Amino acid sequence: MADPIALQAQRYSVNDQDLGVTAGPAALALMFTGTYGTEIPEWGTQIYQRDWLLQRFLTIEPFAGSAAASICARNAGYSWKLESQDEGASEASRKLLDSASFGRGWVPFCMELGLNYLSQDVGAFVELIRTADRPEAPLVGLSVLPSSNCFVTGDVEVPVIFLDRRGKYHRLKWFQVYHLLEMPVSHPIYSGLQMSAMSRLFEGAKTWQSIERYTDEKVGGRHGRAIHVLSGVTRSELESAVTLAKNLADSRGLLRYQPPVILTTVSDKLTANVATLELASLPDGFDRDQQFREYLTLLSLAFLSEYQEFAPLPRGDMGSGAQSETLDQKARLKGAAIWRKNISQMINQILPANVTFSFETEDIDESKRRAETSKLQAEATKLRIDSGEIDAQAAREIALAEGRLTQEIYDALIAREAEAAAQAPEEPQGAGPEGAGEEPSRNEETAVEKGILSRAGPTEERLAAEDEATAFYGSVLGRMFRRLRGRLDEED
Repeated sequence: MADPIALQAQRYSVNDQDLGVTAGPAALALMFTGTYGTEIPEWGTQIYQRDWLLQRFLTIEPFAGSAAASICARNAGYSWKLESQDEGASEASRKLLDSASFGRGWVPFCMELGLNYLSQDVGAFVELIRTADRPEAPLVGLSVLPSSNCFVTGDVEVPVIFLDRRGKYHRLKWFQVYHLLEMPVSHPIYSGLQMSAMSRLFEGAKTWQSIERYTDEKVGGRHGRAIHVLSGVTRSELESAVTLAKNLADSRGLLRYQPPVILTTVSDKLTANVATLELASLPDGFDRDQQFREYLTLLSLAFLSEYQEFAPLPRGDMGSGAQSETLDQKARLKGAAIWRKNISQMINQILPANVTFSFETEDIDESKRRAETSKLQAEATKLRIDSGEIDAQAAREIALAEGRLTQEIYDALIAREAEAAAQAPEEPQGAGPEGAGEEPSRNEETAVEKGILSRAGPTEERLAAEDEATAFYGSVLGRMFRRLRGRLDEED
């Protein structure tokens, strides 16, 4: 059964989804511009012809196309969440996003949107499908519009004019369309233009494609790789030998490989001097691995990513774990972060005000940094307590003031200590040599660490420790009772 949300969106969309519609003027114009070959206009000129050629180039250059697919898949794979106090609004918003692109779903919507976002200098366009021509009308669908059919006007009220496949123009108002740009660039004539990832990549990708074609034409195929000539042969004999070699390859069913052409002299009196003419060798000093690494580096720069996202790290120190972590941290701050922020801003503008959209990104490095900071703070606090600068209670109050300890946990600790102090049995007063042979109590150890105890003897030490414990727990109970009294007064 068809998704009712998708059917409603299709009903109100300006982007006709009827596959039986005859191609309109825009499609015919694109077919015409495609006959001009692979030359591409300069950036900022003939922008729609250039964008069509840029996207077409992705289909004939496998590395660039695969890199774009990798980036789109990464972006579409991010998990997201909706937060709202209104469960009904949250559920309706989730259904809207899950039914994007006329019911195909969130992932196809992001894949299609991401390709335009990366390859089109005019950017990517999202149709906000509403039931009426009013900003308060319900939003029933999201659809990716073909960038080649969207014309940016520069008008805030009507930012885009869309040409459908029937040749009809639609004035899309600000609440009916959203324009996404990765790298906006000012232009003296055109509004809403960017320097897309494909524009940044194209010249380098074209050079690599030329290298690949040269290699294929030079090495591939079934033409002769070399001619080995023995002195004393004529041109006609040479041509006959080549033809014979091709016929021999045909008879053997060889499609790629052809045995070398060998000529012999017609007279045994002539000296057998051999000369080899290479027909399928690569240029001297050509290093394909080096060229490929440079091309992968350009791919990572153009797509605002890192090298290891497209290929294993180069040999050497770059393969270390620390280097990988550093590069991964840098990658998350570039293209991926820009995509998440752009999409979050778009979705939060079109969803109800009481629903918040966000991506669920687990930042392991940030958690690690927070844990390391907490560890350092704990070690510093322990040193201050051990040195006698502060006691445990002062450390808690400092942590509470700095936000490292919540008020609830602080109150619970105080209450537990007060309860433990009330239930603790009194220490017996030893007769005889005043506690000889007994291990010092916790209070005595605390008093020794703080330098309170005197050297007068065990009796004075015990008394000082007891006085300190009495003062400490008295202050704790006093603070606790004052808080309780304050809360009771507030309730009254």
